[in-house]
Amino acid sequence: MGGVLGIIYLSVFQNDILMIEITPREVKNSLAGYGGADKDQMRKTVKKMLNIPDLKSFHASDALAVALAAFYRKTPRSSR
Repeated sequence: MGGVLGIIYLSVFQNDILMIEITPREVKNSLAGYGGADKDQMRKTVKKMLNIPDLKSFHASDALAVALAAFYRKTPRSSR
Protein backbone atom coordinates (compact mmCIF):
# COMPACT_ATOMS: atom_id res chain seq x y z
CA MET A 1 0.00 0.00 0.00
CA GLY A 2 2.86 2.39 0.78
CA GLY A 3 4.24 2.02 -2.74
CA VAL A 4 0.87 2.84 -4.29
CA LEU A 5 0.52 5.92 -2.09
CA GLY A 6 4.01 7.02 -3.08
CA ILE A 7 3.13 6.80 -6.77
CA ILE A 8 -0.09 8.74 -6.18
CA TYR A 9 1.73 11.48 -4.24
CA LEU A 10 4.43 11.72 -6.90
CA SER A 11 1.87 11.96 -9.71
CA VAL A 12 -0.09 14.63 -7.84
CA PHE A 13 3.08 16.65 -7.19
CA GLN A 14 4.44 16.34 -10.74
CA ASN A 15 1.13 17.36 -12.31
CA ASP A 16 0.31 20.13 -9.81
CA ILE A 17 -3.04 18.56 -8.93
CA LEU A 18 -5.00 19.55 -5.84
CA MET A 19 -5.53 16.53 -3.59
CA ILE A 20 -7.30 16.05 -0.28
CA GLU A 21 -6.87 13.18 2.14
CA ILE A 22 -9.79 11.82 4.11
CA THR A 23 -9.41 9.16 6.80
CA PRO A 24 -11.87 6.26 7.01
CA ARG A 25 -12.96 7.53 10.44
CA GLU A 26 -13.72 10.97 8.96
CA VAL A 27 -15.81 9.41 6.17
CA LYS A 28 -17.77 7.29 8.63
CA ASN A 29 -18.26 10.13 11.09
CA SER A 30 -19.40 12.63 8.45
CA LEU A 31 -21.95 10.30 6.87
CA ALA A 32 -23.09 7.89 9.58
CA GLY A 33 -22.41 10.13 12.56
CA TYR A 34 -20.22 7.45 14.11
CA GLY A 35 -16.54 6.95 13.32
CA GLY A 36 -16.76 3.23 14.04
CA ALA A 37 -19.60 2.46 11.61
CA ASP A 38 -19.23 -0.87 9.84
CA LYS A 39 -19.39 -1.50 6.09
CA ASP A 40 -23.05 -2.46 6.11
CA GLN A 41 -24.01 0.71 8.00
CA MET A 42 -22.07 2.77 5.49
CA ARG A 43 -23.62 0.97 2.52
CA LYS A 44 -27.13 1.60 3.89
CA THR A 45 -26.31 5.25 4.59
CA VAL A 46 -25.00 5.81 1.04
CA LYS A 47 -28.03 4.02 -0.43
CA LYS A 48 -30.36 6.28 1.53
CA MET A 49 -28.46 9.52 0.86
CA LEU A 50 -28.26 8.94 -2.89
CA ASN A 51 -31.59 7.13 -3.24
CA ILE A 52 -29.99 4.08 -4.84
CA PRO A 53 -32.37 1.14 -4.42
CA ASP A 54 -29.94 -1.64 -5.30
CA LEU A 55 -26.39 -0.95 -4.07
CA LYS A 56 -24.87 -4.34 -3.31
CA SER A 57 -21.19 -3.67 -3.90
CA PHE A 58 -19.21 -2.59 -0.84
CA HIS A 59 -16.50 -1.28 -3.17
CA ALA A 60 -19.00 1.02 -4.89
CA SER A 61 -20.49 2.17 -1.59
CA ASP A 62 -16.99 2.86 -0.20
CA ALA A 63 -16.08 4.97 -3.23
CA LEU A 64 -19.36 6.88 -3.08
CA ALA A 65 -18.95 7.43 0.68
CA VAL A 66 -15.49 8.94 0.18
CA ALA A 67 -16.80 11.18 -2.61
CA LEU A 68 -19.69 12.35 -0.42
CA ALA A 69 -17.43 13.02 2.55
CA ALA A 70 -15.11 15.08 0.34
CA PHE A 71 -18.08 16.98 -1.08
CA TYR A 72 -19.55 17.72 2.36
CA ARG A 73 -16.26 18.60 4.05
CA LYS A 74 -16.69 22.04 5.58
CA THR A 75 -13.06 23.19 5.62
CA PRO A 76 -10.99 22.25 2.58
CA ARG A 77 -7.58 20.87 3.47
CA SER A 78 -5.02 19.93 0.87
CA SER A 79 -1.71 18.11 0.77
CA ARG A 80 0.04 21.13 -0.75
